[in-house]
Amino acid sequence: MLAYLFSLSRSEIQQDTVIDSIWDPGYHGYANFKIVQPNGDSIPLTSGSGQLLRLTIDGKYYYPKNYEDRIEEKNVNIKLILEKIAEYDYYIKYQITNMNSKPINVALGSFIDWQFKTGFDSDSTVGPLNVEKGYYIQSKGNPTFQKLIIDHSDNQDNKFVRADKYWYGNYADIGDDKERRFTMEVQGKPVFPYSDDRRNTEYAFSASWTERTIAENGYITFGYRIYSNFENEFELLIPNKVATGQVTGDVKLQCYVRPIEKNIIYREVIDYGDGQWVEKQDRIFSYNDQKTLKTMESWRIPFQPKSEPGEYTYRVAIKYTKDGTEHISNIETVKVTRSAPPTLSVDPFDTDSTYKHKPVINDINLSTNLVLKIQGQQNKIRIFGHFTDEDNDKDLKFTVKEGNYKAEVILDAAYHNNKPGELQEFGFNYILKTDKGMNIPLEIWMDSDTDGFFDENDSTDSNRKLLYVNITEGPRTFKPNFEINPLPEKDAIYEPGGRIPISGSYSADGTAKIKFVDTETKKELTSTIEFINATKEFKQFVNKYITLPSDIAHKKITLSAKIYGRYDIPSEYEHTIQFLVRTKPKIVKVNFENDNDRVISNTGYWSKSITIEDHDPGKTLYLYGQFGDDTVSSLGSVTIGNDIKKIANFYELFERTHTGKQYLKIWATEKSYDGTNINFYNELHPLLKSDILQEQVIVTYIPDITCSFPDDYYQNRNHTIQYQIECNDDGKIIIVYEFNNVEFNRETIYIGGKKTLDRSFSVPSDLVYGQYYSLYIHALDEYGFSNSRGNEVYQNTYSFSIKDSPIITEVTLQRDYALQTENFQVKGKFNDLDNRKNLYLFVQLGNNEVTEHQQKIPSNGENNQEFEAFIPIPETELPGKKEIKVWLSTSRKTYEYTTQTIDTSNLYSVPVKISYKPSMKIELLRKVIYKDGDKVYLTGTARANSNLNLNYYIDQTNLNQSSVIKITEIPQEFTTEFVIPPFFKYGNYTVTVIGTDDLEQTTIPFQFKFEIRNPPRILNATAANAEVNQGEVLNVTGYVHDPDIGNVIDIIAKVDTGNEAVYQSINSTAQSMEFSINIVLPSGIEAGPHKIYLTAVDQDGEKSQPFPLDFSVLALAPEEETKNTTDANAGGGSANQKNNSSVMKGLYIGVGFVAALLVILIVIIVVIFHKKKNAPPVPDQEDNKDSDLEEIETQVMSTQSTINPEEIATKDNPLFSSREITHDEDPFEDEFEEQTNTP
Repeated sequence: MLAYLFSLSRSEIQQDTVIDSIWDPGYHGYANFKIVQPNGDSIPLTSGSGQLLRLTIDGKYYYPKNYEDRIEEKNVNIKLILEKIAEYDYYIKYQITNMNSKPINVALGSFIDWQFKTGFDSDSTVGPLNVEKGYYIQSKGNPTFQKLIIDHSDNQDNKFVRADKYWYGNYADIGDDKERRFTMEVQGKPVFPYSDDRRNTEYAFSASWTERTIAENGYITFGYRIYSNFENEFELLIPNKVATGQVTGDVKLQCYVRPIEKNIIYREVIDYGDGQWVEKQDRIFSYNDQKTLKTMESWRIPFQPKSEPGEYTYRVAIKYTKDGTEHISNIETVKVTRSAPPTLSVDPFDTDSTYKHKPVINDINLSTNLVLKIQGQQNKIRIFGHFTDEDNDKDLKFTVKEGNYKAEVILDAAYHNNKPGELQEFGFNYILKTDKGMNIPLEIWMDSDTDGFFDENDSTDSNRKLLYVNITEGPRTFKPNFEINPLPEKDAIYEPGGRIPISGSYSADGTAKIKFVDTETKKELTSTIEFINATKEFKQFVNKYITLPSDIAHKKITLSAKIYGRYDIPSEYEHTIQFLVRTKPKIVKVNFENDNDRVISNTGYWSKSITIEDHDPGKTLYLYGQFGDDTVSSLGSVTIGNDIKKIANFYELFERTHTGKQYLKIWATEKSYDGTNINFYNELHPLLKSDILQEQVIVTYIPDITCSFPDDYYQNRNHTIQYQIECNDDGKIIIVYEFNNVEFNRETIYIGGKKTLDRSFSVPSDLVYGQYYSLYIHALDEYGFSNSRGNEVYQNTYSFSIKDSPIITEVTLQRDYALQTENFQVKGKFNDLDNRKNLYLFVQLGNNEVTEHQQKIPSNGENNQEFEAFIPIPETELPGKKEIKVWLSTSRKTYEYTTQTIDTSNLYSVPVKISYKPSMKIELLRKVIYKDGDKVYLTGTARANSNLNLNYYIDQTNLNQSSVIKITEIPQEFTTEFVIPPFFKYGNYTVTVIGTDDLEQTTIPFQFKFEIRNPPRILNATAANAEVNQGEVLNVTGYVHDPDIGNVIDIIAKVDTGNEAVYQSINSTAQSMEFSINIVLPSGIEAGPHKIYLTAVDQDGEKSQPFPLDFSVLALAPEEETKNTTDANAGGGSANQKNNSSVMKGLYIGVGFVAALLVILIVIIVVIFHKKKNAPPVPDQEDNKDSDLEEIETQVMSTQSTINPEEIATKDNPLFSSREITHDEDPFEDEFEEQTNTP
């Protein structure tokens, strides 16, 4: 606020313009700051403050920033005057002149609420000054003072008088703008309400509103004075700083000083104009019971002005020295004007130290002359009456003498006589010191402060009055006491005749009654709350109600409550409850004149009046409006008068983003809020808001056209001017064309949104060379709204002059982009009607410096002449969007184009994009072996002027896969990937990666080699039997997969740690394939658990993971075991050890074994056929998905099969021999191949 005032005072003292200041309506919140003392100490402060300056004219509110725009009474003149009295001391005056033929009511108000939180808890105090109507705030943690003065004026000579009300309180109740009040309770403890005697020293104060009437053709001045000083640690105040007239001799300058420490010698110093401080006299700040650091001390500083006639300026200050450091207060400037003959002037400097009159007590009374002495209670009476005093602005106090006891009663620290010669009221409470007695005399008189001190003698005393009081023993009882719980804020709104719930606690002697009094009207409610059987112990009470009178005022009501006990003895304390009495406001209608009045443009301010109905006189309603779902607009406020219905006018800039039929919504609330917060409206009490009124209107676009004319302000005769018109409208518009203010054409066209029109204008052949002409275009819509206003007229007017100069009509580029280091072709055409004129062609890339012309062109005086040039693109040219600018000139040194002249053509600009060849570097692959379907990940860096699109090739095959590298920095790191298609078989391949930018420029191909390996996989396998006998055949079936079509897959098996053998070969179909093998177990295999390991190997040598199967071999009977053992030993002997007998025996055994084997084979075939018939169907094609294959492998690995050991071939069985095989051998060369390959 001060910063704004300082800047305003520096600009001009008086102005007629409006203020656009921080004084918007409302409370401005908190600010954190600190005050640093000269000794370096600092104190942090938190301040909450707000200001409100509001002009009220016949119930309508206006604020400083929009007086000019919004005052509907145009015959009310407001002049703002800012007067700087001194540093930190300002008057803000509003001179309001009523030029109406009827009186008007005006009001100006303000509030400033300060809450200081210094970290010292209750060490911060606030109190009144004993001069002016100002207040200061003192923090005891470190000496810090801050003073604020508010004055209001209501007379016509620009002199200021004080406001009519001041008070303290805790935390402003900002809900009531007209009567600022404060909460009655802080942290659960009752505090004083607002009071004119200012006895409550809390943290805030305010000034109330004052309303005045201005007669017809009269004027009034409202004033607002601000004095604030944060810079000095102690303060000097001189109310009257100008002396005029015939002044001679010493002048005693009336001052007020607030020191900060006692027992310090303060020096009065005067600067007589030569810049030197002259010490006058030393003063010591006086302390007594009545004077503390809370008050300023009145001093009279004498000094001797020059006696010669003239005007003199002096500076006055206070100094003191502590610990070797000199401190100085704020410096006041005093002006003295002397004239001959020199005489002493008493206005405004008063050299007389006495006043001429004594105060007179006219009448005095006691609230009662009989006091009942109640045990444990003080004897309190109230003394009141009237007094007069002829002197103005004199400090007064009362003294009460009771026997030998004398008590000084100072109202407001110092009672100011501000109505000289008039009868004034006084009243104060007095506690009797005598416990008991009859006709106890009380002597009362008043004393005057004439020189800053209340003298002990009676030279300034008033007349004395005697009162008598009787004190007698009262009944043996005690005073009642009670507490009332505060009403919930959201529910504290009631209608006349409504019931208010009251709860709390009470203590009384037997019976008690709580009575309620309206604090404003002083009327007692007939409704009370009564108790019986009360005791000294507190009791809680709930569900008690009082009924409001039906004629109670519609406003904020404060009820004061007291409890009255036995003998009608009241409680010592009273409590208050506050609530609002309201009726629901109603928006009756929006006052449209006719249907055409409901058509509204989509831009600009919109004004209308609405009719409001409300039964609460004096209520302020805040109005809000909204078109459809657009942003809510505040429509100002209106104060309800004595009439039930009120007409309110508004002039607002509504947001209207949609056109067509819309609903205009209007509503009113008692509380101002951010209109966009519709939840606030919904949460308001029903009595504090109206229902939302909806009116259907039509919102239409004001035709919005913008013309794009050529930059050339010179034209040739018969030349066609090409231009564009961008139109915005929701329907049809009429475009009007004017040349030199004469309409020559109009066209009607449907827009329906946004449309760009290409138009042309032929320059007439008879125009005069050198003269200026104008082409003006404007539009109307179907409702008659026009865009011909303000800037639109300027923007849509094309002015030009006739000349004969070269005109470039066409420029074409080699292409729309150019690469660094190349010579770039520029071609074009131009018109020039001057023959045998040499023209020089200049071509500029971007803002590069032009040092020479590109070409010399002799003009042949015709249209459509051609030119061609090549411009080198520098290697260091930064990539991006540029322009190639072309112009012609008759001067060979027109290296910089400025504007079109007689000798210089128009500037023709063509956009071009500067780029460079992209490049990239890809890191070598760490992995070089893949299988089809694998993802190949690439990382690297790229340099390009735009995003790069990567394409991938394997050998010469385009994979039809691409990736985009988003270029955000140079170089750009990237990671990308591609998938190897399934049709690539085993082998070595070359991958090629090529990047292409937005301009189809490609990088150098990047290549790398890798190998594809596709190993087969055994998906699952099962054994026919989990348990087999020695020498039996074990049948194993399963499924195998190899992605390479045509590959030969060998199925290899081994038992335990034995040798591998090929049992079956299959041609790959790239799908799941079934296999079935028979394994003859050796006859000598040990009984117990065993494993078979299956492996699939393709023709490329790629192997699958071994697939294990579990089985068990059963033990044979003893005799069979012996026989088999003998046979096994016989068959296992060395060939060198055989004889003829053993050979014959072997033949016999062999023949028998073959017969047994045939039987076994028949059984096996039957079993296999049966299993195949009952086996589940072959799985569907696997689609080459790794996830399906892995799932099948997992299932197979978890499957255990029973294997018959008798079905396994061993070396002991000559029918089924197996051996270790290699990839180059055919494992089925013997005669038993058909038995070991299941078809």
